[in-house]
Amino acid sequence: MWRVLRPDAKSVWKTEAAIRLRRYYQIFVKEKIPFFQIAKKFPASFDVQNSTEELWKVHAELRDNFPEFIKKIDSGTVRLEDFPAPATSYLDLKIELTRRVISNCHLCERKCGVDRLNGEKGYCRIGPVPRISSAHLHFGEEAPLVPSGTIFFTGCTFSCVFCQNHDISTPRQKN
Repeated sequence: MWRVLRPDAKSVWKTEAAIRLRRYYQIFVKEKIPFFQIAKKFPASFDVQNSTEELWKVHAELRDNFPEFIKKIDSGTVRLEDFPAPATSYLDLKIELTRRVISNCHLCERKCGVDRLNGEKGYCRIGPVPRISSAHLHFGEEAPLVPSGTIFFTGCTFSCVFCQNHDISTPRQKN
């Protein structure tokens, strides 16, 4: 259907945009594996008792080595299925670091420091789970992005005076 609405969307895969978005397309047509699935098999040696600073050091080291692992998977040199699930993975490390970030929230420029894991709400008024205002296929973007999966989250912290999305980007106040 989207090819009828935006016939230029198909032709764009032969342009510079195709190079920049190629992996997304290759994942869509099952030629490549998403990074998060690869990260689940990439071993990470860490202990949740370690300090956040120590975990960031482990993350930096793994971040530097992860691209080489991806290349091996992508080239077919090794198969992801041949790797057993490690006790702790790169994805597990990222999840732990994310927990720590939102338990002393500094995801946005406001850096309010609330503990979202325990239900505290800061400037964004969002707790531990993100709130989605809407999710749908969107056909109004530039051709390389059509159709795009669009997710609108609530909790925007910019507070722009003339926001065109205020009704969906800002959680409703409870009376």
